[in-house]
Order: sequence, then structure tokens, then C-alpha cells
Amino acid sequence: VKPQQMDQVLADIAKRKDFKITKRKLIISIAAGISIKNLENSLYSNLDESSMSKFPIIRVMPNTPALVLSGMSGMSANRYSTADDIKISKDLLQATGKVIQFKEKDLDAVTALSGSGPAYVFFFIESMIEAGISLDLNPEDAAVLTLTTLKGSLKLIEELNESPKSLRNKVTSPGGTTEAAINVLDNKNVRQNIIDAVVAAYRRSKELGL
Repeated sequence: VKPQQMDQVLADIAKRKDFKITKRKLIISIAAGISIKNLENSLYSNLDESSMSKFPIIRVMPNTPALVLSGMSGMSANRYSTADDIKISKDLLQATGKVIQFKEKDLDAVTALSGSGPAYVFFFIESMIEAGISLDLNPEDAAVLTLTTLKGSLKLIEELNESPKSLRNKVTSPGGTTEAAINVLDNKNVRQNIIDAVVAAYRRSKELGL
């Protein structure tokens, strides 16, 4: 369900007869930018306090690598969520990757960094492949070179337990080819542009949650 469709979806759920039944139900939302307050306003609109406590809400921000069991999810629980509700949610999410519990105020940052993050990575991969093609490599070879380099670089970070900066410096010899490339990235303010892009996603997530 897209965030823009949530108002109608929540209204439909709240109208269901079985939603008024006293049997406890755990509600888990993965709609980007839709705050717990908005979820409560829609789902709790016709419920009294005792009924609200039977419908705990967990807000989750997953990402698409969950499709291949390598996802990253951030989650936050509302005031009616018990320790068991949180454990059930974590167990469910861990089946698709890693999960971290946050205060809800941090979920917009989670959305910007890991929720939208795969798109940034794909954009970088596209650009690398296009660079290879521009240098007369065929598309298939350019893709293999790029993807294998990316996978290997991630494995280095995970297994060597070194910072990205430390590993980058080891590859970057003074006066060499890598330094020439990094200088272009620095001169084009690529680092700041990436930060600005993530901040833009963060601000948009906050706007959606208003």
C-alpha cells in the first residue's frame, strides 16, 4: 500500500465489524511516512481506551532487499504495545533481514537512509555501468565488473571490520588512478550532494507524516 492510499485503507479497516471485536490484534504498518499518531487517529477514532489497548500498533520502515532476505527494518511501537508485541514484530522482521527498534522520531531518518537507500545504491550502480560503456566496454562486462566490485567491497567492510574511509585510503595511492577519480568526486561535491539527497528524503518523509 502506498502512503497516498493509506487514508482510505485505514478508514476501510476501522469500519470492519471484526475490528470492533475485543480479541486482541497486533497492527503492523509498513507505509512510509505515516506516523503512529496518524494511524491511531484513523484506527482508534471509534474506540474507547480499553478497546484501544487491544489494538497495539507497530510502525515499520523496511526496505526492498527484504525480498531476498537481506533487508534492513526500523520499527517503533505505540504505547499499547507490550514486550510480547515487540518480540513478535522483531521475530517476523528478522525473517527478512535485520531489525532495529527506534523511537518514532527517528523513523524519518531511517526511511531516508535505509528505506530509500537501495535506490541510491542502484543509481550509483547504473552510473558505474554507464561509465564502463562510455569507455567501450560492452554492457554485460561493465555490469559484471561493477556488481562484483560492489559485492567484494561490502564483504571487505564486513570481514575486516575497518571503516569505509580506512579502506578507501588503502586503495587510494598518491598520484594514482583512484586519487584522480576521488578528486573529481570531491571537486563536484558528490559527498555533500549525497547528504543533501538523504536529507531531502528525510524532509519528505516528515511531510508525509503530518
